[in-house]
Amino acid sequence: MDAQGADERDASPAERLRATVAAAIEEARAAGLDWPEVAERLGLTEDEVRRVAGAPAGGPAPAPGDPGGAHDGEGRADGTHGDEPHDGERVVRLGPVTAFTEMDRLARAGRHGWRIVGAGTAVYLMAHTDTQWEFRRVFAGRGEARLIAEGWQRVGTGRFPWGYYQRPTGETPEPEDRVGGFVLEP
Repeated sequence: MDAQGADERDASPAERLRATVAAAIEEARAAGLDWPEVAERLGLTEDEVRRVAGAPAGGPAPAPGDPGGAHDGEGRADGTHGDEPHDGERVVRLGPVTAFTEMDRLARAGRHGWRIVGAGTAVYLMAHTDTQWEFRRVFAGRGEARLIAEGWQRVGTGRFPWGYYQRPTGETPEPEDRVGGFVLEP
């Protein structure tokens, strides 16, 4: 058994619950919810939520358009959060991803008709469309004018040193993998 498994086994029920709640708060923040929204949904004060999440109580006020700093500020441009519809489209989270896995996961999602509508830490918000999408990650600032001329759309403001782009292919999406009627992942 690995050290993490031993640590989890030795943790008290209260410690495991606290870790689960902290992980849920982190996921909510990555999805774009700000501290007051998370606190309201949990029925706690903002300071209690920050304490459970390990953030400083009463931390700095978020910058305009930033739901509070849990992600890199690339949230959805329309200001909506979570799995709310985006311009009438169903929105789901794709993640967690890393620099090593994100392009393969995006390519797979794009073949099934998913496009990026927002991004957070290790997560993308994806909306389903009626066409396949392709994605590119390039060094920030490299060839942007050429990419735009080729029909690529810039996604967010990028995460240094990367710039992200997407474009529709015009092809019909491939059927999604389903098990028991549930889509496996976008």
